[in-house]
Amino acid sequence: MKEIFVPLPERGHADGTKVPAGRLCVTRVGQGTPMVLLHGFPLSARMWKNQWESLADQYEFIAPDLRGFGKSSKLVAGWQVDDFARDISEMLDALEIPSAIICGLSLGGYIAFEFLAQFKDKVSGLVLCNTRANADEDSIARGRRLMAERVAREGTWFVHGGMVPKLLAQENRSRKFDPDVPSFFEVLTPDSIATTQLAMAERRDFTESLSTMDVPVHVIAGEGDIITRANEMQQMASEIPSSQFTLITGAGHLTPIENPSEFNQALSKGF
Repeated sequence: MKEIFVPLPERGHADGTKVPAGRLCVTRVGQGTPMVLLHGFPLSARMWKNQWESLADQYEFIAPDLRGFGKSSKLVAGWQVDDFARDISEMLDALEIPSAIICGLSLGGYIAFEFLAQFKDKVSGLVLCNTRANADEDSIARGRRLMAERVAREGTWFVHGGMVPKLLAQENRSRKFDPDVPSFFEVLTPDSIATTQLAMAERRDFTESLSTMDVPVHVIAGEGDIITRANEMQQMASEIPSSQFTLITGAGHLTPIENPSEFNQALSKGF
């Protein structure tokens, strides 16, 4: 396993402003089929520790800290899910990886949908974990905007207590995991939380494109996920040609952490 820093060039933004140059901290480990691991909010690449330690003989994992998280560069105002996808494309170019399986959990799944829409030639398959294709309902988007406003006023102190119970299945909320879920919250900044929440609230809806997706797709859901319900994800999988669906027992929203054994078995099956 090695941790490297991949430089990102300055580029134009959709609104005419400039996205400054930056860098992504990337964990690269294993051999075999390249697979990009995109973490959820508000985590980092470290959430995939159990995957790169167990499946390194099957996949070459490329796991970035998304910009604004972990050891990567800070986010900038006006950031969109589209910008995360562009970062991943530039990362693959810099690493000279022409195409890869894109595996995303939650926020990572939103980025995976956007990445497929923009950079289809770089996608050999998708693994969509605990995520959805549709844009936020009004009430959820409003909640994200309220969180962005609150962290700007008060800091991050309240985020841990409000989010962790929702991320884990009910039976797992008193358990300790490796990696430790609360530890991800210790390094969060108000800017990262606010900017990413606003980006998720404004993301595109991809439900109409599900039936036209022509890459192999594996949809993975947690049986106890209260953020992205398993039946919702199963319905999404049924609308995607060449897809398969796996339900992970004893897990909520963080399936790779809560039940790594079943999750890794699903991932090892491929497509």
